[in-house]
Amino acid sequence: MKIKSSKLIWTYYFARKFSASRFELVMRVYFSDFYKKHFGVRLRNCLVKPGPGINHSICYIDSEWKQFVTKVYRATCKNWLTFKYYVNLIKQTQKKSLSATQKIVSQPLKKLSWQQLGDLWVRWDKAQLEHFLKPIWIPFIIEPFLATEAKKILGKLLTKIKQSNQEAQYVEIIFGPDYPNAITLERVDLIKVALLVLFGKFNKRMINKKIINHTQKYGFIPCYDVIDTHWDEKYFSQNLKNLLKQNKVDLSADLKNLNNSYTERRRAFKKVLKKLKPNKTEKDLLQMVHTMAFIKDERDDYRRRMSFTIQPLFEEIARRYKLPFRALLYLLKSEMEMWFATGKLLVSVVELKQRMSSYSLVYINNGPVVVSSGFKMKKFLNSQKFTTTDNTKSEVKGIIGNKGIARGSVCIIRTKHDLRKIAQGDILVAVTTSPDYVSTMRRCRAFVTDEGGLTSHAAIVAREVNLPCIVGTKNATEVFKDNDIVEVDANKGIVRKLNTKDNN
Repeated sequence: MKIKSSKLIWTYYFARKFSASRFELVMRVYFSDFYKKHFGVRLRNCLVKPGPGINHSICYIDSEWKQFVTKVYRATCKNWLTFKYYVNLIKQTQKKSLSATQKIVSQPLKKLSWQQLGDLWVRWDKAQLEHFLKPIWIPFIIEPFLATEAKKILGKLLTKIKQSNQEAQYVEIIFGPDYPNAITLERVDLIKVALLVLFGKFNKRMINKKIINHTQKYGFIPCYDVIDTHWDEKYFSQNLKNLLKQNKVDLSADLKNLNNSYTERRRAFKKVLKKLKPNKTEKDLLQMVHTMAFIKDERDDYRRRMSFTIQPLFEEIARRYKLPFRALLYLLKSEMEMWFATGKLLVSVVELKQRMSSYSLVYINNGPVVVSSGFKMKKFLNSQKFTTTDNTKSEVKGIIGNKGIARGSVCIIRTKHDLRKIAQGDILVAVTTSPDYVSTMRRCRAFVTDEGGLTSHAAIVAREVNLPCIVGTKNATEVFKDNDIVEVDANKGIVRKLNTKDNN
């Protein structure tokens, strides 16, 4: 299919280590009837291309994307009632989607016919599309807008009551979650096991049983996409060994703090609203952003559970055709449908291998999603125009996630696989962060991210551990490189490269 796109200029927006099928799903969200019905808008153009690193980046037409996200934000956050409507829709959808996924894999997969497996795949496709339509993309789109507006309101109210010097304390309460996410619950449960071991309550057999149960409960956490590998018993056993090196007093204090912190946060938020005395519009915005801090983590927990839970279905499909499990995630919806309908995979093994290495997807003027790889991909991408990033710059600006100043060596984190590079005292410069980054983030002096707002994961963690943080820079991972010496001035929202003389 020939694509006429010579007049389009693509702008990079974010990057992820997603399979082709996951990025196609993202595109299907944008041209869905749901967004047209609820927000009066849908995207007409979208492109995914290789890079940076092992990620693939997603690009839009700048003016089209801004109109799209602005309309979604205004409709969703019109007032507290509209916001609650969409929050309830998100909660209902994520529960329904996970339940549908669990029912799919409860079937005797090895005994089913090829057509029956195809029917299950269709059910899965519908469940994950619903999840991305509502729980995933509504929060992703509105969070930066909502956080910015709420921060302005907070500044105005603090000036009114003459407490501007206490802004950091208010931000931590208002822009932080009221409930723990899966990574926090996992740590709580593992600390409980460690304490029981240290107090001599468990023998070796009981410890092994606990680790098995713990793995079944929390192994899903790193599965952002279906292709991702879950945490196994070996991983949790090592984490338990690390906890057992600590003393009982410190572990008990850590457990108590984790158990009490969220109850205290809920109380603190109520007190803050009374103190600030916002009008109805202001109160609505503060309640929205406070709720959003947890909703973003919760929707990701559901997504990971779904991605992990569905893996047996793809493993069975791959087994029957003696294909690598990962390969299936690089087939488009139309290709999967044709495969199940005819029993013939029309994409060659060579093509699949190329896609697993790198691929591009493009969706232009509401047409079909077109995938390419290898030479065809390079030829197509060379024909496209992209806005350029000035990578010769020595500084970037962003949103202040937590104030402070730090200097150190840059460590670029594009995916979780890069976390092993981080050394004590590094400046973490990431595309984004997520809950399973936390233990590594504690080694750093400061956090800088391309994406996010005040309720982003990096900003919340920075306030909890009181480290300088700047989010939403858009291109920090491109402007800086590993081992650059930088200054993170989170009082001004600027990250700048230092020369040797500056650093000394």
